[in-house]
Amino acid sequence: AIVVNVAFGARFEGYLDTQQQARAQQIVTMLTVDYRTQGGLRVESLDRLAPGLVMSGSTVEVLGSDGRRVWSVADAGVDPAMTVMHREMMGAPDLGPSIRVPVLVDGRHVGAVLLQVPRAAAPAADREFRDAINRLLLLAALGAGAVALLVGLLVARRTTRPLAELTAAADELGAGHRDRRARVSSRDEIGQLARSFNAMADAVDREDQLRHAFAADIAHELRTPLAILQGQLEAIQDGITPPGPQLIASLHEESLRMGRLVADLETMPTPTRSGSPCSAVRWRCVPWSAPPSTAWPVTSLSSKSRSSPTSTRSPRSLTRGGSARWSPTC
Repeated sequence: AIVVNVAFGARFEGYLDTQQQARAQQIVTMLTVDYRTQGGLRVESLDRLAPGLVMSGSTVEVLGSDGRRVWSVADAGVDPAMTVMHREMMGAPDLGPSIRVPVLVDGRHVGAVLLQVPRAAAPAADREFRDAINRLLLLAALGAGAVALLVGLLVARRTTRPLAELTAAADELGAGHRDRRARVSSRDEIGQLARSFNAMADAVDREDQLRHAFAADIAHELRTPLAILQGQLEAIQDGITPPGPQLIASLHEESLRMGRLVADLETMPTPTRSGSPCSAVRWRCVPWSAPPSTAWPVTSLSSKSRSSPTSTRSPRSLTRGGSARWSPTC
């Protein structure tokens, strides 16, 4: 809009300059015709041209071929106020710059004219037209700016809303809400980021489940040897089993097995990565040498069964005579 306005103003000023040059050329044409009619620059003839020059609102000074002053409007006895009045009537009270125009007759240089033509002023209709164009350009620029601002706000909001939702989802996931997922609403880079976040959240959730399952399996497997130790010690306390050397050796063997189990746990990698080949961990008791043959009796741990006869555990229980260790299986 600014470029169009500047270009339009330049063309309009050019139009006014063209009008000013046309007025100057009319005066030169009048002097050329008078020269041909009179056969030279005659003061008496130039005085007869003075009223028309005054009505044009211009100041005119005629020079001869030698550059000397021959005549001017002031020499014709015309009141300068008349010239000013005519300029005001024309709507051009100001004079333009002084210009020197040669007078040529049949290609011969016979003199020159020093002119000051009224500065061309735009008619009222032309000024109104230019003002209307400027107003339209201003309104168009304001409308385009408002539309651009609205579109920018919509684009910015569309861009920042998924990012804000993704930030909130990340905060909730960090706070422990493992089921929180981001909403995927597009196929652009932000949508790809949301899908990557959801994949990461799924991996974190799977790792948590693996850790919980691993901890539960470890607690289950540790409970059996601890139950054996506790049952044998309670049997000694209740007087059911005498604390003989064989029983003490068995308790010592159980403690050694517990130590080996803890050592196995320390050396075993925890399956916390979603890429682990094991989706869950199970433990089994395997012999160090020969398979066990005899199971030690284990008393129930409940208070009601402390005085009851002993019962034999399944072959899963740790055995006497052969060492055993715990081995993870998938």
